[in-house]
Amino acid sequence: METNIITRTDTEVTFTVSLNENELKDIKKEVFDHLRGTVKAAGFRPGKAPDMIVERELGSDAVQHDVIDHAIQHTYSKAVKEQALQVVSSPKITLEKFVPYTQLEYKAVAELMPKVKLADYTKMRVKRPEVKIEAAEINRTMRRAPPP
Repeated sequence: METNIITRTDTEVTFTVSLNENELKDIKKEVFDHLRGTVKAAGFRPGKAPDMIVERELGSDAVQHDVIDHAIQHTYSKAVKEQALQVVSSPKITLEKFVPYTQLEYKAVAELMPKVKLADYTKMRVKRPEVKIEAAEINRTMRRAPPP
């Protein structure tokens, strides 16, 4: 997996992630193993149909879409960890290139946690108001309080 940061500001980052055939092979296997259990093909026991039959039964576009989704979900979080990004929200993903099961490239735009610089709290002073309680007020409060 190759990750390249295109632009980075204080609150936003844009990067591309590229996957080659070897990396997509593992993802494809996971997706096909998951989908295989849902296919009921004539001549095959449930969950035992080969990849070609699974793709034919479910449709090539649907299977490729599942592979792309699975690849993006797994590699996006890995790319964020590799780049040590503090992402705040879900990314905006744009599929740049997909050659079925051999090459995948996408661009992600994510919002980042802004950097906050705190002031030196040891130099801060708070002026506390002076409280004056008179004897008459204390006596009044004592008269109103219920006996113990």
